[in-house]
This record gives sequence, C-alpha cells and structure tokens, in this order.
Amino acid sequence: MPIVLVMITSLPALLAVLLPQAPEVSSTVAVSDVANPVDGIEIYDPSPAHPFGRPHPNAPPELQQFAFMLGEFDCVDSLRRPDGSWHQTAAIWNAHYFLNGHGIQDVYWNDTFATSNIRLFDVSRGKWFVNFFKMPANSVGTGVWVGAQEEGQGGRSMVMWSGSEDRANGSRLTFFNIGNEGFEWVSESVRNGVATASWRSKCTRRKLGVIPKVPRFLGKEPNLVHPFGRLDRLAPAPLTQLAFQIGGFTEEQAGKVIGRRTGRWMLNGWGLQTSSYRGDQAEVLIQLFDRKANGLRITRYVMPNYEWSVWDGKQENGSAVLRETMRNGKRIAPARQMRLTRAQAGGYSVAISAAGKDVAGEDVAGEDVADAVVLKPAH
Repeated sequence: MPIVLVMITSLPALLAVLLPQAPEVSSTVAVSDVANPVDGIEIYDPSPAHPFGRPHPNAPPELQQFAFMLGEFDCVDSLRRPDGSWHQTAAIWNAHYFLNGHGIQDVYWNDTFATSNIRLFDVSRGKWFVNFFKMPANSVGTGVWVGAQEEGQGGRSMVMWSGSEDRANGSRLTFFNIGNEGFEWVSESVRNGVATASWRSKCTRRKLGVIPKVPRFLGKEPNLVHPFGRLDRLAPAPLTQLAFQIGGFTEEQAGKVIGRRTGRWMLNGWGLQTSSYRGDQAEVLIQLFDRKANGLRITRYVMPNYEWSVWDGKQENGSAVLRETMRNGKRIAPARQMRLTRAQAGGYSVAISAAGKDVAGEDVAGEDVADAVVLKPAH
C-alpha cells in the first residue's frame, strides 16, 4: 500500500523507492529542509505543497513571461557538429521559482553535460537578465544574455541577446511556439547580421505516468535517497573543500536566529548552491571551480534589492576567500571580500567585508557586521 500511495502522488518518488540509485527527475530540490522555516519567513521556493514554487507577491509581474517553463519537460535536442551535420539527443529541461519567488531557475541534463540558467527581470531596465552555467564545460556564469518578450506573426517569443548593441554580431537565444504543452528553443550565432543555428530543442511537458528517459548526466542531482545530491567523482577536487555548506542550517547573529540557509550539489555534482531566507531578504550563492583561472567562482544573487555579483578567489588557510569582481554586470573597484570559514564544531560562517583604500592605495577590508553570519546545523 505505501508504494501505491507514492505512485499516486509522485512518479519520481516511486522510481526512488523501486530503484534507489535512480535519480529523481523532478525539479523539486531539497524541499524538506525548508519546510519549517523561521517564524515570520514565508518560503516561495519549491516545497511539498508547491513542487515548483510560487511567485513572491512583490516579484515583478513580468516574471510570468517565463512561467511557461515551470514544470518538467522531455526534449529532443539537435546539436550542430563541426562538420555541419546535426546530432540528436534526448534531454530533460525543468524549471522552478527560486530566490524565494523573485526569479526562475531552469536546469537541463543530457548524456554529456548539465546546464542551469538564472532568469531575473530587471525592473529598472525593463529587460530580462539571464546568467548561464554549464558543467563540465567550465561555463562558470560568464555568459550573460539580456532580452525581452516579443510579439510577431508567429505569436509570442522570448528573445535573449549577448553581443553588439546593433545586434549584428553576437549570440541570440529564442523561445518560440510557446504553449501549455511545451515550447521550442534555438541558439544562434550572429555574424554580420547573418544567423546560424547551432543548438535546437523541442520540449514537451511531461504527463503524469510517463516514465522519462533519464540522461546519464543526471544521477548526482538531489533526490529522495540523497536529498542534497552528491559530488561527482570527476568534479574538481577543490569543490570537496566547500562540502561543509551542504545541508540545512540556521543563521545566527549575536546569538539570535535570524534566518535559515540550505546547501545542495547542483549541475550533477559539479557545483554547489546555497539558498538563504532571512526576513524579506533572499540570497543564493552558486559556487563552482573555474579551471581556466584555477580558482573558485561564486555568483551571488540578492533580492528584493536586485543585486547580482561575481566573486573570484581561492582556499586560504582553511577558508574560501574571494574578492568581488563584478556587480550587476559592471566591473567594480575597490572590491568587497567574502570569507567562508568552516567551524570546528560543525557549521560555518559567512562574512562579507566593506572595502576601501588606505593611503598607500592598498585594499582595506573592514568587516561589515551586518553581513557576518554564523551557520549552525539545523536539527
């Protein structure tokens, strides 16, 4: 009887019961650890009651323009080979609300790689901002696209652009044929105004009872057996030094509980993502190892004041120490410093310093007490 109940309520849960090593293909990720948040904090991210989350009441209405992606989709992808021929592959593309309902995060897996996109609407610019991550291909968030909803003879489309302002050269990503049952997507390289497609995807919303073909590059994502996911054995070794952030934690300041934070593996165990819920503020840290720079890369998102920033650094004396290199798409100086330190008795601390210059022109980091937080394991 328990198995019948699971089969009725959750197909991925049934797969996890029958095949303990089979990955859960739902975009619901580690929801149990935020089911009992600190009093006064409403959680809009995925939960047992809302498996794909909910939009925050204060989120811009434009957030609904990408709501067609919410859910679970089975895709047929076509990728152009160097010789110009096309290779077809099966993929899974899911999406859910994140950053406590202020944005949308989608996750994608095929047999070769995993990707994730962060989608936020910038009210001040009236444009969408999309940040792209891909592993193990070492795309660590440097890909940034900006765009908007467009209307044409073919209906509604979402067009994202990265490149020259005149759109003569760059990268164009387009969602089209958008409907309740699915959507299509194409990635194009534009040179001198001529577009060449390199990647196409046709995605169909998964119906209840349909067992998907699970891509090979999905087995380390959070599931019922491993609620926070697992680190891939081929992932860069420095990621293991960040594993102290995996799990559920309470956030404390001056001995007072102020919020809750969770950490899980992402990108099939090639990255780490933490989510913080503190009063009206939501924060997400996406943490990867940048092989080209031979260092850590953290992309930080904070709502409701719409801030996204990039931090680069390395492990130093048992701590991860990073400098802010970009904020809201612009290079900045002087930089703030972020320090993640593992505690001897379990848990860890996160401190973000204010930055300035001394008389010799050297960076000075004075700790900003408002951003110094102690994380203790939640029980």
